Amino acid sequence: MPRPSSRLVFFPEGTTKAHRRGRVGMALVLGVTALMLVWPVQAWIPLRPLVLGLPASFAWVIGWLFVIFGALIALYRSEDH
Repeated sequence: MPRPSSRLVFFPEGTTKAHRRGRVGMALVLGVTALMLVWPVQAWIPLRPLVLGLPASFAWVIGWLFVIFGALIALYRSEDH
């Protein structure tokens, strides 16, 4: 029986470059989104009092949810079925 490896493996052997590129891109989108939603970064963005009738901070969060949704759709479409 092979001994389990003690190192962290992000992509197993045989993973294609396109698959890696999609996963790394998704990780970058999620990282940027997480940074844009935390208080110190969100406070730097100048926002109007109302955006489409919503408070600016709420509209900011909803906008980033749409970004994540679009990234998830792109990742799903890039997968081999």
